[in-house]
Amino acid sequence: MKLRLDFLLNKYGIQSLFLSFGLISAVFVGMFLYADSHVSQIEHHREKTVELTKLFVSDRQSSLQIIANSFEAFYFGSDFVSIDEFKIFSQRILQDNQGITSLFVVKNSIIEQSFPYDEYYDKPVSIFDSYPIKISDQKVLMMEFPLEDKLLLISVPAEYFVSHNLVFENSQIVLTNHNNDVLYSEENVSNSFLKNSDDFFSFTINTSLFGHAIGENYVLNYTIKDESFSYQFGYYDYAIIILGVSFAVFFSCILIKNSLLRNNINSKHKQLQKLVISLKNSEKARDEFSAMITHELKTPLVPINGYCRMLKKKQLGNLNEEQLDAVKEIEKNSNQLLNLIQNVLNTQKIEAGGMHYDIKDISVSEFMNSIKKTLLPYMEEKQIQFDTSFDENLVVKTDKSKLIELFTNLVQNSVDFVPANGMIEIGAKDDTDMIKFYVKDNGCGISEEQQKNMFKKFYQIDTSITRKHGGSGLGLAICKGYVKGMNGNIWLESKEGKGTTFYFTLPKSQEKYVQSEMKPSV
Repeated sequence: MKLRLDFLLNKYGIQSLFLSFGLISAVFVGMFLYADSHVSQIEHHREKTVELTKLFVSDRQSSLQIIANSFEAFYFGSDFVSIDEFKIFSQRILQDNQGITSLFVVKNSIIEQSFPYDEYYDKPVSIFDSYPIKISDQKVLMMEFPLEDKLLLISVPAEYFVSHNLVFENSQIVLTNHNNDVLYSEENVSNSFLKNSDDFFSFTINTSLFGHAIGENYVLNYTIKDESFSYQFGYYDYAIIILGVSFAVFFSCILIKNSLLRNNINSKHKQLQKLVISLKNSEKARDEFSAMITHELKTPLVPINGYCRMLKKKQLGNLNEEQLDAVKEIEKNSNQLLNLIQNVLNTQKIEAGGMHYDIKDISVSEFMNSIKKTLLPYMEEKQIQFDTSFDENLVVKTDKSKLIELFTNLVQNSVDFVPANGMIEIGAKDDTDMIKFYVKDNGCGISEEQQKNMFKKFYQIDTSITRKHGGSGLGLAICKGYVKGMNGNIWLESKEGKGTTFYFTLPKSQEKYVQSEMKPSV
C-alpha cells in the first residue's frame, strides 16, 4: 500500500510538475506573443503617423510652391508692378491660403513690396536676418523663393506645419528645428522632454523650403508624447506576469488588454483616416486654386496676341520699324507666358491622370527626318551643329504630338547649356521590345548630385542660366510624365565637362514597317 501510495504521489507529482511547467510556459509564450503583437501595433502606428505627417508637410510645401509660381507668373514680363496691384493679388492669395502670415518682395536687399504690413516698405531685408523671426510679435518661419531679379519671402507660423489631428487626448506634440530650438508646442516644455528620446516618439522631415534667416532648407523635428507610442510595459502588464498562475486567467487578461489596445489604436486610425480625407480635399482645393490662377492669367493674353497680330498686319494703321519691333517683343513675351501657363496645366493633368494620349503606329525614320527639318532652322540660328542617327525600318507606338514635344523640350534644354558652335545629336535605336530615343550634347554636363533631381518639378540646375533662358523647371517633369503615360522610361547619363545624353524608351509596334514613298508604276 505504501509503495502504491508513493507511486501515485510520484505519478501525480510528476504530472503536477509538468502541468506547472506547462502553465508557466503558456504564460511566457502568451506574454511573448502579446509583446510581439504590442510592438507590431506600435510600429504600424508610428509608421502611419510618420507617413501622414510627411504627406501633410508635402501638401504644405506644394501650396507654398504654387503661391511662389503664381507670383512668378504675375511678375513675368512686367517691368513694374504697382503697390495697389501687389496688394490686390496678395490679398486674394491670403484669402485662399489660410495660415500665410505675410508676403514680401525684395530687390537689392530692400523690401519693395509688403502685405499686409505697410511698415516694412523700403526697409532693409536684414531686419529679418535674426533668428527667430518675429512679425507683429508672432514667431514665424520665413521661406525664400527666387522671383526673376527679386526675392519672394513668404512667412508662416510654425503651427502651419503641425496637424492637430495627430495630437490625441493626453498627448503633446513639439516641433523643433535642426538646432533643437522649439518652433511650436502647446505648452512650455523642458529640455528633458526633448532629450529623453526613450520615452517619446521622434522623427525628422527634411523640407525643400529654403529658410531666409538660416540660409538653408528647413529641417523639422517632430517629438510626440503619447502612451500609444511607447514600447515600455506598464504596471498592469507586470502584474499580469506576476499573477499569471493559470492560463485561463492569463488568456483572459491578454484578451482584455489587447481589446482595449486595439480599440484605442482603431479609434486613432479612424482619426488618421479622417486626416487622409482632409489632406485629399486640401490637395483638390489646391489644384482647383492653381487651375483658377492659371486660367485668370491666361485669359487676358488672348486679346493681347490678337491685337499684336492685327498691328503686325497693319490692320490698325501703319507702324514704323521701332513700333513694329516693340509689337514683336510684346508678342514674344506673351507667347512665353502662355507656354509657361500651358506647362503648369499639363503638369496638373499628368498628376491627376487626366492626360489623353492618341497612340498610333509612327515610322521612326519619317518622324526623325521631320523633327530634324522642324528644328534645323532653330539650330542654325543658334549656330549649333545638329545631327541625327537612327535605325531604319522601325515603327513605334506613340502619340506623335507628345513625341514632338518630348524632342522639342529635350533639345531646347540642351541648347541652353551647350557652348558656342556646340553639337547636338538626336537618334533612335532598336532595343528588343522597345525603341530607345536619345538627345546628346557636348555641353557642360551635370553633376551626380544634380542628376537625382533633374526630373522633379521646379528643379533648376543653375538659377542664373534658367532665368536667362526663361526656364520654368517643368519641362523635364512633363517629359517624364509623357513617357510614363506611354508605357516607357526616361533617364539621363552625364559627366561634368563632357556633355549630357537624355534617353527615353517607347514600345515598339508589332506591325511591319511600310515604306511611305510609292514606287512609280511601269
